[in-house]
Amino acid sequence: MTSRGIYTISHHIAQFMSKNGVKLIVTLGAYIVESSATKNSSNKVYIATTHKENEHLKKLLNLPNAKPMTEGEILGANGIVPTLAKQEFGIEGAIILSETSAQLASMGNSDPQAVKTLVETLTKYLNLPLDGSNGDNQKPSKNQADEKPPKREYQEEELKSYIC
Repeated sequence: MTSRGIYTISHHIAQFMSKNGVKLIVTLGAYIVESSATKNSSNKVYIATTHKENEHLKKLLNLPNAKPMTEGEILGANGIVPTLAKQEFGIEGAIILSETSAQLASMGNSDPQAVKTLVETLTKYLNLPLDGSNGDNQKPSKNQADEKPPKREYQEEELKSYIC
């Protein structure tokens, strides 16, 4: 996709969010590093927000392995959408990036550990009742299959911040 196309789509996404009363946009992406440090089970997570000081930034930075993003660029829609949403519609934005190796990125491969780190971080941040464990090879027992996940009552304002 061209740069112009990314900006156009990003604008439409931000506009859609505004029309639907969204108060916070959170995007996820990769933070490419040269080292093999991403092979451990605790990838670092880099945080950027559209507001210098706010409750979302403080909450995100208190999460495990989270660091503020102090240098570099956030490319693509995951950086443009929150920026346009803030500039044009006053919607707060947060960007969560998980470390991934340059080697994987250059080959166009996904990094399952980075994805897992993003899911775990977002789950903790939004206080969602999700299990981030890797259950690909596990089949639920009969009792587990019959269990329903715990219900959680959401406030209307809270739900609007989850729509992304």
